[in-house]
Amino acid sequence: EEIKIGTDGDLRIYHNGSNSYIDEGSGTGAFIFKSNIFSFRNAADTAQMAIFNQGGNVRLFHAGAEKFQTLSTGAKVFGDFTIVNSDDDANANPSLIIDRGSSSPADNDDIGEILFRGRDSGGSGVDYVQLVTDVTDVSDTTEDAQFLIKVMQGGTLSQFASFNGGAAQIYFSKLLNMQGNNIFGVGSQINFEGSTANDFETNLNVTDPTA
Repeated sequence: EEIKIGTDGDLRIYHNGSNSYIDEGSGTGAFIFKSNIFSFRNAADTAQMAIFNQGGNVRLFHAGAEKFQTLSTGAKVFGDFTIVNSDDDANANPSLIIDRGSSSPADNDDIGEILFRGRDSGGSGVDYVQLVTDVTDVSDTTEDAQFLIKVMQGGTLSQFASFNGGAAQIYFSKLLNMQGNNIFGVGSQINFEGSTANDFETNLNVTDPTA
């Protein structure tokens, strides 16, 4: 049995003995669905597969559990997110590209951040680690940027390190712990603890040069 609709049967609904088809292959236009809500469910009608809401979100499910949802500000993934590329050449793939396509870029723009968010004992959301990228100079061919690493310390998101392209310098704001040695700065002094934490250190004191 086959149902044909339209001139020359542009739309066909049929079963080939194994599968059922809604076929618009012979038509020249688009295959358009119209509804306020589209709901796709499994054959037993016991689990959701996908929901498309008019003027709202799109939700995708795996075995009845929601895994993806669009938002007015972007999208949300529930669970792990894996990027896979099967290239077998020497190119760098897969690539995670965070692109801020501003039409009016300006110096000191924050062009992106990555937040590692969790909960505290009171159930409040806390950003425990923040990775931030700032553009310090947007001038064509002489662009500069800096990359900041902030970590939660005593209830405050504190800057631990920054990589400043314009100054060609790396700034550490906290204790630098190296394998077997601790190096830390106090004012203009650098202290070398050594492999054992005790009362004996080597101190390097830097003063203003006079010539």
